[in-house]
Amino acid sequence: MPQGGCRNDLEGLVFDNQTPDLPKIPGEFILENIFQINLRRSKWVNLGVIFGMMIIYRLIFLMMIKINEDVAPSVHGCIARRRIQRRKRNQNTSVGVIQSPSPGPM
Repeated sequence: MPQGGCRNDLEGLVFDNQTPDLPKIPGEFILENIFQINLRRSKWVNLGVIFGMMIIYRLIFLMMIKINEDVAPSVHGCIARRRIQRRKRNQNTSVGVIQSPSPGPM
């Protein structure tokens, strides 16, 4: 159950007890003891936490994009250089192996 909606709905309400002899149950008691919601914290603190999380997540996302822009080309360059070196090695070794056909004894 969302904390904000629950808090707004139950604050200020009074509920009947199961037996009429016992006192009524205030909504604040339910929020604090059953749902374990801190009523001393302001809604502005909650809003500040949400905005802080938004800013932090956006900064993390921006850092990931910038790192990807800087690192990805260098990784692709390294991979391309290794492939070129392998091809050159394969061509050099294959040239030595291939022999031109010589005419047989006449």
